[in-house]
Amino acid sequence: MARDFGAAREKARKAGRKAVGDQLDQITEQADALQGIFDGLKLTDPATYDALTDIVKEASAKNESLASVIDRVKELGAGGAQLAGKIAGLSGGGALALLVRALRI
Repeated sequence: MARDFGAAREKARKAGRKAVGDQLDQITEQADALQGIFDGLKLTDPATYDALTDIVKEASAKNESLASVIDRVKELGAGGAQLAGKIAGLSGGGALALLVRALRI
């Protein structure tokens, strides 16, 4: 006896679309939050910006934890401490990748 799996497939598709949509919404919110952080910081000091990009590049290459990156960013002074406080609220999984994109590196 053949079973009709069409309804089960459609239900699975809808669940998958919802899960992906929820994840995309979360990533978009994080990206917007990062953009706001960088706009607010106005990292105009080239040396600080270069140090920040070096930290993020190295962390990305070494697959460091977000906590480790936050600790290193705090060492950049007042702007770094402010940035570290803001990025600490981002969820860990994609936060480092978002930093890479936000810094355009």
